[in-house]
Amino acid sequence: MHSSNKGYLAEYRAKLALVELGYYIFEDTSGKSPVDFIALKEDELLLVQVKFSSQVSPSGNLVVELKSTRSNRTGNTIKSFDNKAQSVLAVYDLPKNKLHLLDASRITAKSALTLNDTNLNNLLWRGKQTAGDCT
Repeated sequence: MHSSNKGYLAEYRAKLALVELGYYIFEDTSGKSPVDFIALKEDELLLVQVKFSSQVSPSGNLVVELKSTRSNRTGNTIKSFDNKAQSVLAVYDLPKNKLHLLDASRITAKSALTLNDTNLNNLLWRGKQTAGDCT
């Protein structure tokens, strides 16, 4: 599967999980937003960034690339992860077909994040379990 298709799949999974939790989803059509989409439920607004990963380290941890690369007329722009620009980081774990909703404010990494059972539990959004199997 091409990486752009994996990104679309991850975003779709994140939107579906939040819709199932009662959120309305709003998308940016310009492609220039600092977040992938906005989710709204009553008076709660979530700024959501979505990442997918199929990288597994030799020790079995999931490796998530946090930095973003965008191309323009003059070259590529690399943007480090800013944990204040979004409230939720949705990570789609492709090998396990699971979505993890993480509290972005707890993430201190700027370019890559390694997830294992210990730190995953500490990073979960509102302490909730992962969104589970995406089947």
